[in-house]
Amino acid sequence: MKLDQAKSQLRYALRNQKTISIPKLQEILQSMNFSFEDNKSKEVKYLRAEIKKLNQLKVLREKKGVPTKIKYDGNVYALVHGDYINGNKRRG
Repeated sequence: MKLDQAKSQLRYALRNQKTISIPKLQEILQSMNFSFEDNKSKEVKYLRAEIKKLNQLKVLREKKGVPTKIKYDGNVYALVHGDYINGNKRRG
């Protein structure tokens, strides 16, 4: 269930229904990443995993502040300036 869909279902339940089943409420709240648990380690693990997914790009080497070598998704890439394509520096 997506966040917008969960919000609309919760809004409908609060406005129009007098009761809601516990499993349905748990599903809605889980879709909204809301938890009543005191155990923060589960949330911390989830957030760390999400941050790891975002940090797949790592700059290995820079020259004058411009990345020249990066590691992305386990592969290493060399970033070459357009003037050095095919090993020749264009004179302009």
